[in-house]
Amino acid sequence: MLAFTCKPISEIAKELDYANVQNFIRMFRQNTSMAPTEYRQKFDIDVQRQI
Repeated sequence: MLAFTCKPISEIAKELDYANVQNFIRMFRQNTSMAPTEYRQKFDIDVQRQI
């Protein structure tokens, strides 16, 4: 989902029923070894370009 949307990470976390964005970020790091913003940068997912 993170790779295919320009939505803010906080909104994605909310849509996935995380009560706290930090919990989503922690889970994301555990599964990918990088933060959501690092993931977007690594795969050149430009949020501004998609708006």
